[in-house]
Amino acid sequence: GVWPPPDPPARLQQLTTGCWRLYGAAWQFLAVVQRAADGLASLTPPRTPRPLSASRTSPDADLANSSSLQRVLEALETGAPVRVGAAASLDAHRPLRLALRLLLTYLQHAPLDSAKRAASQGVQLLGALLPLGSLQASWDRAHLMLAALLRARNACSISAEGVVVARSRRPSSTTQELTHILGSLPAEAPASPLSGGDVAVKSADSSGQQRWNLINIVVEQLAAASRHLVAGVLPTELQARLAGTAHPTAGQVASLLQAPAVKRCAASEVLALQEGAHLSAAAAKDGEEQAAASLTTEKAMVTRFRDAAREAAGLLVQSERVRRAAARAAAEERSQELGRMWRATWRELSADHVGLWADPAAAGDAHWKRDKAEDPSRRRRRTRRNFRFRRYDDAAAKVAASAAAIKSPADALKSPLLAGVPRRTCTSDDEDPGEETNAAESQQGDSGVSEPGEDSATAAAGGTPAANGLPGEGEAALATAATPSATRDRRWSWVDGDTRGPAPREEDQVTLCASASLVTPSGLRPGRLDLSAAQLHFVGDPPSADAAATSSTKVGRLHKRWIMSDVLVVHHARYLLRPTALEIFLSGRTSALLNFPSVQVAKEVAAAVAQAARAVELGRKERFIEAQRAAARWQNWEISNFDYLMRLNTLAGRTYSDLNQYPVMPWVVADYESEALDLMNPATFRDLSRPIGALNPKRLQFFQERYESLKDDPDVPPFHYGSHYSSAGAVLFWLIRQEPFTTLARDLQGGHFDHAERMFGSVAEAWRGCMEGTSDVKELIPEFFYEPEFLRNADGHHLGTKQDGEALGDAELPPWAHGDPDAFVRLQREALESEHVSRHLHSWIDLIFGYQQRGKPAEEAHNVFYYLTMENTVNLDDISDPQQRQAVEDQILHYGQTPLQLFRKKHVHRGPPPPPHLQPLLNAPDAMRILSIGVPPTRRPNIAVASLVVTAGRAVLVNADRAMSAHLWVPPAGTFTFTSATDAHYSLEPDPLPPRVLGSPFAADLETAGLGQRYAVLPGGQLLTSCGYWDCSIRVHSIDEGRLLQAAARHRDLVTCVTATTDGRTLVSGSRDTTVVVWDVDPAALQPRRKGSIPPPPLGRQGDPRCVLAGHGDAVTCLAADGDLDLLVSGAADGVLLFHTLSSGRFIRAVEVGGPPAWLLLVPEAGGVGPS
Repeated sequence: GVWPPPDPPARLQQLTTGCWRLYGAAWQFLAVVQRAADGLASLTPPRTPRPLSASRTSPDADLANSSSLQRVLEALETGAPVRVGAAASLDAHRPLRLALRLLLTYLQHAPLDSAKRAASQGVQLLGALLPLGSLQASWDRAHLMLAALLRARNACSISAEGVVVARSRRPSSTTQELTHILGSLPAEAPASPLSGGDVAVKSADSSGQQRWNLINIVVEQLAAASRHLVAGVLPTELQARLAGTAHPTAGQVASLLQAPAVKRCAASEVLALQEGAHLSAAAAKDGEEQAAASLTTEKAMVTRFRDAAREAAGLLVQSERVRRAAARAAAEERSQELGRMWRATWRELSADHVGLWADPAAAGDAHWKRDKAEDPSRRRRRTRRNFRFRRYDDAAAKVAASAAAIKSPADALKSPLLAGVPRRTCTSDDEDPGEETNAAESQQGDSGVSEPGEDSATAAAGGTPAANGLPGEGEAALATAATPSATRDRRWSWVDGDTRGPAPREEDQVTLCASASLVTPSGLRPGRLDLSAAQLHFVGDPPSADAAATSSTKVGRLHKRWIMSDVLVVHHARYLLRPTALEIFLSGRTSALLNFPSVQVAKEVAAAVAQAARAVELGRKERFIEAQRAAARWQNWEISNFDYLMRLNTLAGRTYSDLNQYPVMPWVVADYESEALDLMNPATFRDLSRPIGALNPKRLQFFQERYESLKDDPDVPPFHYGSHYSSAGAVLFWLIRQEPFTTLARDLQGGHFDHAERMFGSVAEAWRGCMEGTSDVKELIPEFFYEPEFLRNADGHHLGTKQDGEALGDAELPPWAHGDPDAFVRLQREALESEHVSRHLHSWIDLIFGYQQRGKPAEEAHNVFYYLTMENTVNLDDISDPQQRQAVEDQILHYGQTPLQLFRKKHVHRGPPPPPHLQPLLNAPDAMRILSIGVPPTRRPNIAVASLVVTAGRAVLVNADRAMSAHLWVPPAGTFTFTSATDAHYSLEPDPLPPRVLGSPFAADLETAGLGQRYAVLPGGQLLTSCGYWDCSIRVHSIDEGRLLQAAARHRDLVTCVTATTDGRTLVSGSRDTTVVVWDVDPAALQPRRKGSIPPPPLGRQGDPRCVLAGHGDAVTCLAADGDLDLLVSGAADGVLLFHTLSSGRFIRAVEVGGPPAWLLLVPEAGGVGPS
């Protein structure tokens, strides 16, 4: 309201002077506003108040005459509640109302000094604010203002202590307060004085008297200030009374007040206050709604902030965990690499013939295992040293609980060196980062030489430690770190490089991370694959708690890296009959098989790898196209039967990495009893048009009856054969004598060998088992046609004893092999490449890779296998029960897997063989004849030929006087079309240019020696490498121009021999300083170029070699290198041959030949080395 309540709360009585600052600020605000208004009024013409007649047409007059005002007046008299309609325009006098309320508050409740200051300011401010838009409104407002002041004076009393206090009764509403004011007014003019009039109040204190008088003074001054406003509206009698008083007192003012005017103004105030209350309530409601909305918004913001903060913190924690895990994995990998380096150093020191700590007593007691390097025909012909060899003897394991370790005298030197090396192992290959580890390496520890406390474990495994291993082999690795759950829960994801932790190079930043499993012959190794622009990095999962608890050594996780530039081809492969795998073929003649959680992940990874490595990606469609191309080449005799079958195996998804998908080859020979193998007799061969299970008519009837009986089975489709022609068990059956398959076979049988009667002991017995047994329909493996070592029990394992008392040792061969595994393999290969097999091989291809693999043709050919061996017969993703899915997976692993179907129609027949004289080395030596002889020019007679190399259509000739020439070599295809086949011959056209003589002579002491291997022609016939110079260098000359292109010296004595690989990537030199140096050849130097152009330095601008090999005890006299075999053989004058890997220079073995070799020749087909 416009007046303070007459009964203020108790807290208002405790206000001090400082508490009135807010009211003082309000006074200052009103004063500033009034001064601003006065300033604006001085700039405009003065406004004349409207007369009373005009005022009656004003909005206020209309309101006073309206029915709304009447209802308000009636409500004021009766005390009924007032309901306001549209009265928003009544609140135009808010400044005057605020000023009056402040004045009343000060006069009643403020300290006396503050009240006096407010009274002096209030009278001036109210007098300035009182003129309104009309005289009637001003008159009514003046009456209400004076009545309120008088009411405030009469409502106050003086306590005994002289303090002015409010009465105890508080009006219930603003309407009731106005009713009290109106009750004090006279009913009609002339009005009588208000109750109390000028009667003085007796006070016990002068301060109370001063407050009473102060209010009277305010009333009088305000009445005098508003006299000119009310003069025009008062009745004549009242105007005369007012004009006769110069300074009317409060009592006189009270007698002059008119009740109707007060009522009208009070009614206006009620309307304004009610409208304000409604507006305030609406504003309060809006405020509440806004507050609620604001609170909701704030809560949502808080929730979002918490979620964002939690997510950011989670990302930071995850990033930190990933960074730490990456750091631990890098440290672990580095530790494993250091372990490999340490083992390589130790093996060099203890290697036979070449090591400083070599044990002469243990010389020759070396053991070997299969290496994973392949040649262009995908033959794994190379073996490597098995430093973890254990000789298995199940009988000895049952008799003795421990076996004595065979130790060499060098062990006394090893012990102090290995005292501080922790015994740890890792699931990666401890010998070469590029080879997987077999199960024995994962379970048996690190070395073949026992240490104290290891003998009992060796005996329990049924093995005898080798005599020449390395104790303490293992990774000095840090504690293995768990893979971050955020990374492993996702099947695959694209990630930023910075989440993998700091990387030294941009190309090492990980761009793709996917869950993957590395498929090896020993099993599936889960982990993840990280792909960057430079490499592929497979990180295996940490070993399980059970494996760590049962292992006597520290077990780490597997790390494998493949350089992206080495990736050549990416094959879409299968695992468990699902197309979720990728086989990556590398330039080092190796491959890796990776399985992914889904087909989509495999496709994403394949595309990313092919793009990053610029490699060829072979999907299912591309495989069909490549199969047709290979068939066309085979039909035209451009490739052999063996190469064609291996190519089909590769395209069909057969791989060495998965024993369940091992390459499959046919039984070719059916005669295993004759003394001689007659390859011209058709009865010697097996019927290739029938599957192996249908060759015996009696057994075939059993299979047919089974097939018919299963037609009514609603759950299992009918089949002829319950076993498969290729499975992990069949592969291990054949390779039981060669590591790592020996250990894998024992693991398959629960840690021991199977019964000797069921093991591979005789080729003839194996053939009879495949002809007569109802559960044996296995075919052969590629090793039957190129690898004789798998037939020998070279490691001396105790494989068991048959029922007749015969010990099982080497495989028993047919009589026509005469007990020689090399002869057996050679005759097997001859039979495979024979004309009879070439005419009928397409029928076997139809059964295995072609249209008779499934459907009605397979049924007609009696070639239906159990349905879990076929693709698309079961979907593992649809099996929700984990146990049921595991059972199906185990069945697929047990039964084997049928290759991918490559041909939907009948396979083409092979064409007629080419004439024998076009391939004399393949057909028969007697088909060779002298075709042409190159005669030296007459001006240089009787000059011996030092070197003759035929390459790229050129015959490069170097004579003993260092003169070189290049003759054009013309094959038979270059003859005229009318020349008969018998007259076709090779020709050698003379060099049109004069001979080019090498500039520098050879060393004097080399002139008297043999010619040896002084020259090597690099592929392309453009560059000639020579040695034997006095400055101990090897030199590269241009053959066409005779110009010296480069001279490189890395030997400390005369260079005696030089050779190059057929692919032109590697050059090898040997010297009298007993060292062998391996050089990398720049491929750009071998490219054809214009005449006169200078090629880049063939051996690199720095001339730095790949590696320097030591170990010979005498001068190196001859060399032989083969890039396909990754093999380097060097011979010395003391008759010792040293074998090293060509790519890394790793020592393999030493062989003594009895005399100084002058020439070495590698014979890849026979798998041997021929010194002369």
